[in-house]
Amino acid sequence: MKLTKPQAELLRDVANGGNAVDTYPPARKLVELGLCTREVVGLSDRLILTDAGRAALEKETET
Repeated sequence: MKLTKPQAELLRDVANGGNAVDTYPPARKLVELGLCTREVVGLSDRLILTDAGRAALEKETET
């Protein structure tokens, strides 16, 4: 699957501990594609990289 530049950048950010609000379109798309999940932590939520997300990140780094 080919990710857009914002999606690929966010995927890298999430792998490094970053996060994005749930209204950010690339974040919603990564969850929709199964590359990330949202986990509620206290009063906020975080994007968590899935195994599929890790695999997609490896592919993105290869190209």
